[in-house]
Amino acid sequence: MALELEMMQRVGRIYRTWARLFEAEVGIPGVRWRILLALGDAPVSQKQLVNSLDVDAATLTRHVKAMEKEGWVKRSMNPDDNRVTNVLLTVQGQDFREKTGYRRDAFLAKITIDLPEDEIHVLIATLDKIQARLCHVQFSL
Repeated sequence: MALELEMMQRVGRIYRTWARLFEAEVGIPGVRWRILLALGDAPVSQKQLVNSLDVDAATLTRHVKAMEKEGWVKRSMNPDDNRVTNVLLTVQGQDFREKTGYRRDAFLAKITIDLPEDEIHVLIATLDKIQARLCHVQFSL
């Protein structure tokens, strides 16, 4: 079990380091970047974003409100159901996403420069297995 524990601790440390450096290099937290990527031309409900991004509702709301203040998104009530809040990417948000995309790509290139593609595929497959097992454990509780 010590090996498995060390593996998961390393995954956690890598994620925390990645999140800190991503924000420093790209200029926004990774969650906000993921929200920008999840939004297209049509409004998306906050509930849909919570589910697709796998973040809790309070975290999503906090980030969406901050993004709205920046002018990147616009929130509105769903005309068919006023309990639903929709989020729409603004032109300013689209421009920001495009501008920061280059910084994101440069950051990812820096941290993966010496990794062969086949090793990246193996790592992704391994992480997918762990994620699937975590989902199974989550739903069995």
